[in-house]
Amino acid sequence: MKRPWFPVQAINFQVRKKASQIRLSCRYQGPGTVQFELISPKKVYTEDDLTISERITLKLNGATGLHREKAAALHFKEIEKPEEWTAYLTPRWASILQIDLHIE
Repeated sequence: MKRPWFPVQAINFQVRKKASQIRLSCRYQGPGTVQFELISPKKVYTEDDLTISERITLKLNGATGLHREKAAALHFKEIEKPEEWTAYLTPRWASILQIDLHIE
């Protein structure tokens, strides 16, 4: 059986001076999940380093569908100067519909 291919989503972004938190979330469909990874100039953060939450929404009243949402938060020491980061979202038997990134 041939496995379906789901492309990895890479997002390059700048974290501003004095930021101390990144929140990343995505909505997706499918039986699988999406794996998160954040890369800073100093460290690679995997899901073991992030606070993860997941939600499943089942649409009713004629508009059937199952949507999933996964979110991750990373708290860190306030940075002293802007930094370039990258977020990788790797779907595992899932199709990503939307990605949200918040820097606080």
